[in-house]
Amino acid sequence: MELEALVSKQVASIAKLQQSLSFIEEELETVAEGQEHFEQYGRRQNLEITGLPFEKNENTNQKVIEVAKLLNVKLSQEDISTPHRLAAGEKSPVIVQFCRRDKRNEIFRKKANLIKENGGKKIFINESFTEWQRFLFNEARLLKDKFKYKYIWTHSGNVYVRKNESANSLKILSEDDLDRIR
Repeated sequence: MELEALVSKQVASIAKLQQSLSFIEEELETVAEGQEHFEQYGRRQNLEITGLPFEKNENTNQKVIEVAKLLNVKLSQEDISTPHRLAAGEKSPVIVQFCRRDKRNEIFRKKANLIKENGGKKIFINESFTEWQRFLFNEARLLKDKFKYKYIWTHSGNVYVRKNESANSLKILSEDDLDRIR
């Protein structure tokens, strides 16, 4: 009888610990989602420019201003907070933090004109994503073609897809949202 009571007590203890663990896991997920949101929010002033030729001792401020000129956007040194390469080398993107979001948004809106205005050289302007947002964007891009979605775009650090002109857009925030595309 003592053994049964001890086993029963241990089973109750394990159940209580499992309940506590479930609560802690839910709390941790909530904190991680909040952290992701704030990290992406902190990048709202930023753009990534890829394809800019690398030069030793380069002036990244001037390079960003030259890209803006190609897009017919008036940009001054005062509009740029911090531009820098992520690493040295030809393939490394330049991250630009703008002082004014309207300038950042104007450049982002006009980015499609860049190839025409740059003689076909491949320079791309993208939003600065966290690792998680980049994963969601890349997955959504793969699913777009597979499941015949016509549109995929980003806006203010978020990923959106739309099946066609008459369909509602779907904001992709999680893997569950990716499952809704499938």
